[in-house]
Amino acid sequence: MQAKLFLRGGVLSLCLVLSACGEADDVVQNDIAESNVSANLPATRESETEDPFIWLENVEGERALNWAAQQNALSMPRLQGDPRFEDIRSEINQILTSDDRIPFGSIVDGMVYNF
Repeated sequence: MQAKLFLRGGVLSLCLVLSACGEADDVVQNDIAESNVSANLPATRESETEDPFIWLENVEGERALNWAAQQNALSMPRLQGDPRFEDIRSEINQILTSDDRIPFGSIVDGMVYNF
């Protein structure tokens, strides 16, 4: 489970690094043009009128997972198409799998040990 979380964090880090390197206007235009979020949303219930994205709070719900899959389908080709992708991905993987990381603590007789 922890390895899966580390890998998700690595992918998120990669996305943030690559998106930060793009021009801000390009990112905004890409979000509007490619995502077109309102076109992908099913009709909302009356209780969702204040926050049309409240359904994303149910992170394991079918609706949220489908939306995330659609967004991944849009963003992954763009990220993987960047010439820096493999280098950054490799560096993130080395960091996440390094033996130099701070180990997780364990509780033994009421004391926390990290070795």
